[in-house]
Amino acid sequence: YFGADASGAVVVLSPLDRNALVAPVATAVSGKIPVVIIDSGLNSKLPVSYVATDNREGGRVAARTLAGLVGPKGRVIMLRYSVGSASTEDREEGFLEVMKKEFPGIKLVSTDQHGGVTRDTAYRAAQHLLNRFGAQIDGVFACNQPTTAGMLLALRDTGMAAGKLVLRPPRQSGFVARDTVIMGNTCLYGATGGELFAAGQAGERFAVRNSGAVAVIEGAGDHCCEYMTGGVVAVLGRTGVNFGAGFTGGFAYVLDLDRNFVDRYNHELIDIHRITPEGMQSNLQHLQQLITRHVEETGSVWGAEILRDFRSYIGSFWVVKPKAASLESLIENLSRAA
Repeated sequence: YFGADASGAVVVLSPLDRNALVAPVATAVSGKIPVVIIDSGLNSKLPVSYVATDNREGGRVAARTLAGLVGPKGRVIMLRYSVGSASTEDREEGFLEVMKKEFPGIKLVSTDQHGGVTRDTAYRAAQHLLNRFGAQIDGVFACNQPTTAGMLLALRDTGMAAGKLVLRPPRQSGFVARDTVIMGNTCLYGATGGELFAAGQAGERFAVRNSGAVAVIEGAGDHCCEYMTGGVVAVLGRTGVNFGAGFTGGFAYVLDLDRNFVDRYNHELIDIHRITPEGMQSNLQHLQQLITRHVEETGSVWGAEILRDFRSYIGSFWVVKPKAASLESLIENLSRAA
């Protein structure tokens, strides 16, 4: 909530509840203060403007994506957010609409459980769902960040996490994949395991709070790997600013063809080291293996180009690690894993 008094111009609101702020908005408007609603709707016609994404369509897209992964038959559960939240309720309704109309073979075994507004409350709700239906489900729809984070933690604790995500552009697409964003913001937020391979760029805050996932992407927006505590991320291209803020575990590889990554990473908790053939053979082998998997999974043209001339690209890669971890211990752990 960003406010102003009667002499100051405007009030901008993003309501958590579509009903709770109806009266305060009426008071503001009666005092000649214009009100703008963003992101999540309000049951009022008084605001001068409403700016938001099409959340109902987002739910429809999620339904079709999940159905493509589950197949023509399966069992799916949905973890809702909070009663009264317009944006997430629209998302939930869009998801249910498409599931019921287009995929009658997929059974919705639970659609009425709310996770609440925090990751912890969502975690408890997700545990309840998994304890009740876990062995019977093939897919889950969680409608926003807190519900997704809570569900991921519950999946990890029940041994059902660690899947694989592969993102690739359509074969007939005319754009250059490595120059194109293929996923939105906050993907892999709070990931605890599994793998992701994407032939394209990630949006902002990719792999924030990652604690165990392995990912290969071809570029990233700002704040990539923020607060990361484990796992591995390989970025085969340019990153945004503030890379690795609060980074305390795991490590990353970054391809820096523009030679400006030194100005883009957060220097507080991480060190960066150029990969060299001398003394870093384990890193070289590990990186090459990751890119090979990436090409196998996505058909990445850019990944294949790097592999074809791998020795020429080696000198442009950085290893990113926490300052508290020695490079020797990192290499030793890689050798053991191999």
